[in-house]
Amino acid sequence: FMLTLLPYFTQPMWEIVAQELGHIRTIFETDKNQELFQQVYLKLSIHETKRLGWSEKPNELHADKLLRPLVLALSSYGRDKKTVNRCERVFDAATNIDLIPSTTRGLILATVARTRDDKNTYDTLLSWHNIAPTDEVKHDVALALTSFKSESLNLKTLKFIKSKYVKQQDVIFWILYLLSNKSAKSVTWKWIQSEWQWIKELLGAEVYFSSLPYFIARNFHTLEFLDEYLAFFETHKHDPVLRRSIAQGKETLLWQIDWSERDNDQIEAALHLVINLN
Repeated sequence: FMLTLLPYFTQPMWEIVAQELGHIRTIFETDKNQELFQQVYLKLSIHETKRLGWSEKPNELHADKLLRPLVLALSSYGRDKKTVNRCERVFDAATNIDLIPSTTRGLILATVARTRDDKNTYDTLLSWHNIAPTDEVKHDVALALTSFKSESLNLKTLKFIKSKYVKQQDVIFWILYLLSNKSAKSVTWKWIQSEWQWIKELLGAEVYFSSLPYFIARNFHTLEFLDEYLAFFETHKHDPVLRRSIAQGKETLLWQIDWSERDNDQIEAALHLVINLN
């Protein structure tokens, strides 16, 4: 039902819309219906993308300044040709990362990573990350490096997480970014299991570590994964640091499994409805 109303939401609702639509994608998007989701993203963003453009306008509302990168990100996922081409042109013209505008840097890098999905792009991003002058720049590049579809590149990223170039406090974010990538989440789950002791020793005292089981669970929605999740965390379920998060993860998996089984047809019908709205 929410999907059918999206084109009519006002500006303050866009951030909530993007967040909720992303959650719906996590549960319901597959290789078969991905194009439908992309068409919805394009449909929702096309008007605002044209209105806002890429550059700040004189006397522009502050709300529009905040809205621009969000709308462009929706447009990018919708594979809008103008948006994707603009991202690629800026990326190709940049001899170093400082030449990419900071307000759209994250969008540009992630778009090129997703659309090209090749080793040359990956290597360029990796080199930029390692010489990035600030944590903000490193964050934008990390988001891009965790956006690839290629399993071999995602495995390379998982190996890179343990390198000297990733700060201890940033490790958890690399893991979470990969888990949120549909193409990387399965290999990331396997890596987490094999590297659990290292993760625990490195991050056990960090606040985010206690929530890691829940963060893992929220990205999956199958009975097969539920069995794997429960089997792996069986020996940790009495750990006072992890106990609550493991239970929350189990509850989240159960309702996401139920939701995906119950409403898959309705979600697909709603996607078609939004696409066909005038």
